[in-house]
Amino acid sequence: MSYIFAPGATSKSIHVQIVNDTGLPVTGLDNTTFPATYYQLAGANAGVQITLASLAAITTAWASGGVKEIDGTNQKGYYRLDLPNAALATAGHVKITGEATNKRLIAEAIFVDQRVPDAPPGTLDGIITLKSIGAIDGAIVSDAGNTSSAFLTNLAETRVNYYGNATKGGVIVFVTGVNAKQDRRISAYDGAGKITVSEAFAIVPDPADKFIIIGRIE
Repeated sequence: MSYIFAPGATSKSIHVQIVNDTGLPVTGLDNTTFPATYYQLAGANAGVQITLASLAAITTAWASGGVKEIDGTNQKGYYRLDLPNAALATAGHVKITGEATNKRLIAEAIFVDQRVPDAPPGTLDGIITLKSIGAIDGAIVSDAGNTSSAFLTNLAETRVNYYGNATKGGVIVFVTGVNAKQDRRISAYDGAGKITVSEAFAIVPDPADKFIIIGRIE
């Protein structure tokens, strides 16, 4: 699982998880209690500490170093982290690290790739232009049963597990919404628009969030 950004991308946020030394989620943190957090470009580069600032709400506009708990009841231990623009200035693999007493930060891989255009939110152009090689696009449909790991879409395909099953299949990448530029492997498709992924997204997708699917079972 990973984030993919273009070099020089600005005002980007990611989701990180904070767990204790036994692996249980840590809730209720703000900028004063969050573990010291660093970004580092792979290679012979020193880590740079991120100056943290608490955000008023999960929907607050991006602010460098902003942190906010996503949902302390239903998504324990997950936080939004606003990346400093300098973290994405150069192509390469960026690591986000953080640790304090009984607090460990877990972050997905971040790839800064010059082949990826940076696009305004709400467009399909910021994800590797994979439509040109046959990627399928779709959108989330409102359904009371939607979760962060299984959700209804507008896909019209009727063949069960056409996009993936327990052992192989395609990858879904969100291009808009709270999970934008995050990917998961598809582990099931019910033939009626519902996708299940192998690992839950940090947040339940919202209705109308757009995605692409790369690959399928042949």
